[in-house]
Amino acid sequence: MDKLSNIINKSQAYANSVKDIEQLCFEKINEKQENSNQVNQIMTIWHRPKEEHLYALKERKNLSVVITLQSQSEDIEFIQNICKSLKIGWINIQLHHKGNQDIFEKKDVDQIIQNGIASLRNILDQNKNEVILIHCSAGIHRSGVFSYAILRSLSYDRNESLQKIKSIRKMTFNGLKEYKLDYIDQNIINI
Repeated sequence: MDKLSNIINKSQAYANSVKDIEQLCFEKINEKQENSNQVNQIMTIWHRPKEEHLYALKERKNLSVVITLQSQSEDIEFIQNICKSLKIGWINIQLHHKGNQDIFEKKDVDQIIQNGIASLRNILDQNKNEVILIHCSAGIHRSGVFSYAILRSLSYDRNESLQKIKSIRKMTFNGLKEYKLDYIDQNIINI
């Protein structure tokens, strides 16, 4: 009976995960690139996914890349191992965020974000079709900062980047503050 209960519980968890991911919004991120009509690169922003979410995203949305914006202390190996088993690309960008601490307080944050942008851009340059999930813990602060930075690096202007983020996840958009946008534009993208 325990084995049957376990199967039923997993089936219910998966069904709930499918409902969760159907609520996600994806935005095309390659409209500014040459031959954008021949390429389908889309991204979404979310909180840290559960195992069932990643399975559902792979099956239902053809998820191909997960960008984890968390530090070692946040059990990132769990996400890494699921991605590996599902043959989903995985990039970890070690952005630290604890309580009220600002992510920009860490001295090498500029280089960390620039390296993350370079890693994702490398994938985008090599592949025509990518479905990307960007997440941190809550999917607000670190996810918003990195999503804005990647969109700016893909030649979207400030307003276009913000509109895409708002369309994808309003909660993330609401977490973006002017000083964060200014910091990215001035120190990371160098605009």
